[in-house]
Amino acid sequence: MNTQSRATASLLGLAIGDALGAPVEFKDPGEFEPVTGYRHSHVWNIPPGYWTDDTSMAICLAESIIARNTVDPKDLLERFGRWYTQGENSATGRCFDIGTTTRSNIEAFLRSGQTQAPDLHYQSGNGGIMRLAPVAIRWWHNTAWAAEMAAIQSSTTHGSKECVQCATELAVILTGAIRGEDMRSQLMQTVHGLASDDVSNSGRASDTLLAARWCVATTDCFEAAVLKAVNLGGDADTIGAVTGQIAGAVYGMQAIPTAWLDGLLHKQRLTELAEQLYWGSAG
Repeated sequence: MNTQSRATASLLGLAIGDALGAPVEFKDPGEFEPVTGYRHSHVWNIPPGYWTDDTSMAICLAESIIARNTVDPKDLLERFGRWYTQGENSATGRCFDIGTTTRSNIEAFLRSGQTQAPDLHYQSGNGGIMRLAPVAIRWWHNTAWAAEMAAIQSSTTHGSKECVQCATELAVILTGAIRGEDMRSQLMQTVHGLASDDVSNSGRASDTLLAARWCVATTDCFEAAVLKAVNLGGDADTIGAVTGQIAGAVYGMQAIPTAWLDGLLHKQRLTELAEQLYWGSAG
């Protein structure tokens, strides 16, 4: 396994976790048949293997980084704006899933040109981490720079201290895993003694990042980690997307079930974006 395999798997893992979790979003365990693979989402009325806002915004971030070779808040928000208003980079051609904080800060940009979301503690959702993989793929060789870029991209829509801190922490995890560090062992240390009752399925950034760490640390393969994540229910698509980013970076492309790759919407496009990001990072 090489760095490119782990980098590519981080973006594909994001989309796979998103697609697996979307059908059980807003439900608690016991209210749905446990997820074992793709299924139709009655929540959003989308077919199996389709993803939601997590992946749409990750694509926007990837394309912006490729175009600008940095995280350019204005360019990124223009892309988010086209997704929101025109459905660009949506799975269905329209924006059908968007968080309240994301919407309000995109609308602020469209209205007044605001590129920095306010630091409001009650706006600490997980939107800044659900889409992060493109940053780690581009700058996997430079953790400090990746963390800085992660903070900037989060701040376009999620500017609270918690959101920015979670984005930088995830960048450190992802870049280390892509480089081949034993990140699973490090994660196990951070969740030691944590029981399932201690893991929340809320949409708060810190809750989601903790859940993702726990899912990867307490399993031993990509498939088990992502299924554990989405079966937490609640904000299942984003818990799945964040877990998929980490598990992909830890285990690489060969660990992702073939059926999940083959059934994923726009798999080839996502793979090509990951390759462009990765090779842009070389030298």
